[in-house]
Amino acid sequence: MRVVAGKYRHLTLIAPVGMETTRPTLDRIKEAMFNILNIRIVDSIVVDLFSGSGALGIEALSRGASHVYFNDQDYNANKCIMTNLKNIKANSDDYTITKYDYLKCLEYLKKYDFCVAGACYPEGHNESETLYEDLSYMKLKEELGAEFFITQLFYDNNYYYRLVNEARKVGIKSPIIPGIMPLVNSKNIARIKNMCGSAIPLSFRNMIEIYKDNNDIME
Repeated sequence: MRVVAGKYRHLTLIAPVGMETTRPTLDRIKEAMFNILNIRIVDSIVVDLFSGSGALGIEALSRGASHVYFNDQDYNANKCIMTNLKNIKANSDDYTITKYDYLKCLEYLKKYDFCVAGACYPEGHNESETLYEDLSYMKLKEELGAEFFITQLFYDNNYYYRLVNEARKVGIKSPIIPGIMPLVNSKNIARIKNMCGSAIPLSFRNMIEIYKDNNDIME
């Protein structure tokens, strides 16, 4: 794992020890995301809310952000963030590290004028017993300042339509944007199901099986 571009370009970063659930953002995804944001990063205030290794916030610093807030409750994650910042010799005035849960962190950061996006789950979060328990947290995120939501990836549109309909019924008014991750490799089906539990319709799986050896079609 490395810094992709900017003043810390090519410097190596480490991942938190003993955190199997932490999956550092792939370099190519990180590069694509920051290329989209482009000049908006320069002189901006950035919040890396569930920091893990701190790689996204460090990428922002490298590309000219004026200040980055790194937040993660986990001790190993915070230790990793501090190590990475020390290794790249980041200026301590350019960042703040906090250990809040996400709700307290959002409350703490309300004083700043920036847009907050919230995560949501068309098939329900794996720690929620029902979709409606999940919706109660989604509603709380909106009340604490989330201005729009981006969903967990999904491959059955009916789950997305259900989420939107039920969210509106409980008074959630913010836009709900579909999270999209193209499935271009049949080998990724099992990994995706293990990672987030997304249902993959049989018709879709069959189509992938038919065209899995045709790179032009799959890509």
